Amino acid sequence: MPSRKERLEELAEHARKVISDHPDFDRQSIYQALDEHIILEWGSSQSTRKDYVVSIAAMLKDELAKRDSEVESKIPKLDMGVLYSKPIVVSKEKTFLEMLKRLTGPDDYDVDEKTLISELVRTGKLADEQEARTVLIRLNREGQVFERRPGKWAKP
Repeated sequence: MPSRKERLEELAEHARKVISDHPDFDRQSIYQALDEHIILEWGSSQSTRKDYVVSIAAMLKDELAKRDSEVESKIPKLDMGVLYSKPIVVSKEKTFLEMLKRLTGPDDYDVDEKTLISELVRTGKLADEQEARTVLIRLNREGQVFERRPGKWAKP
């Protein structure tokens, strides 16, 4: 009768084979395949099978984590707002503030109003210069942006 160490090595090899042969298996499916292998090969009790699976999971932690990320990346992301007919929309204000942050840079430089508005219109998030100026005025009133000097804008 093989020792526990030999059985764990055999199970680890079987787990690696299952992982390579079935790229669409998630972690639970791999555990189930290991459990079935243990039943077929050794006919062990449920608690023993669970111990073996837990041990293999600990031994192959990095490989299983990599597999989880691969499987997760294949799953299309669902916009929950669509279910309630409210798709995720990035607001004009948020777009404006992100653009301002990008243009000011890490040293918090002033941004020329013409540059800011032309960049916003170029992204296509805002229809025209008038709409960009409207958002700028609204954000200025709310205190989210301010004019340091005439025609030069920054975040507080």
